[in-house]
Amino acid sequence: MNKVLSPVNDFMEFASGLPDSSLRAYETAITDYVSDRLENESFEHIYKWLKNTLAQNSPEHKKSQFSAFVLLCIYSRRMKNISKYKELIDEMGMFFSEEPFYPHIAALYHKQLDTLEGMESAIYYSRQAVANLPHQVGILHSYVESVINAIENQVEISDGVLDDAKEKMKTIMLLDSSYAKFHCTRGRLLAISREYSQAKNAINKAIDLEKSHKSDYALRINDYQSHLIRIQTAESSDVILKQLITTKQELEESRKRIEDSMDKMKTENIQLLGFFVAIISLTIGSLNMINDKPFMESALLIIILTGCILLTYTGLGVLFQPKNQNRSKIILISVFAVILIGAALLFYITKQ
Repeated sequence: MNKVLSPVNDFMEFASGLPDSSLRAYETAITDYVSDRLENESFEHIYKWLKNTLAQNSPEHKKSQFSAFVLLCIYSRRMKNISKYKELIDEMGMFFSEEPFYPHIAALYHKQLDTLEGMESAIYYSRQAVANLPHQVGILHSYVESVINAIENQVEISDGVLDDAKEKMKTIMLLDSSYAKFHCTRGRLLAISREYSQAKNAINKAIDLEKSHKSDYALRINDYQSHLIRIQTAESSDVILKQLITTKQELEESRKRIEDSMDKMKTENIQLLGFFVAIISLTIGSLNMINDKPFMESALLIIILTGCILLTYTGLGVLFQPKNQNRSKIILISVFAVILIGAALLFYITKQ
């Protein structure tokens, strides 16, 4: 009988010396007890004791009952036994819902769920916990981690909430920079802002600070490594995305240059074709027109035809050239052509 009760007695002795549940030392003491002394067999004994005393409605054990509840929840979370954690919350949470520390335990549970409802509930409960115990660094951390989990899972979070999480993270690091997981959370927060180099340094700091003698050391290191790999993947994805955007812009610019070049070439070909047709027409027409006419009239006709050719050429340019072409050259040639035609006509009229 004594052997069966020894884990419970050991816990009761430990629980009697715990500080107030509003203090960070309360949570760290229970966490250390979980890491250093609690095993599956001890867990089952304490669980049965807690269940029995709650059923018997023993108010004299209220403080020890809540501490046992917190202990069992923390152990279940650190061992990744989410189904057991849920069972504890569902069966016993109602007995402790008035405790200021309880929303923190509820938030820790909902953070383990990869559902939209779970992440929203984690933020909800962690906010309640912060309102109850605003100076408890572990509770501040839980809130920040809840926000990060939501963002990492593509849940829409307002800029105000993210800024609040960043400010609380600064407070956390000022209050306690020796706790390994805080550095991991800071790294995840930096990664959200795409500060990948600092994020990776923070994760590596967490790995370095984690105490190897803890029973859940391998699980926690695995968590840190997973976050580190995810950050490295995100960094690589960002680099590839930037390269793709740059390549797309370069391809778009090349396509536009090619289109402009093709349009210009097409216009120049049409202009040249029209110009050569006009020259041929001028040559043939001039020979026909000056066949039996005086020299002066023939010369004036050739000048008029030359002006008409120039006007035709500039007209083709106006029709087919892009809108951003240099108009001054077209105006200058057009004016020159009109002067030629006008001068030839004026000279002919004055000689009559």
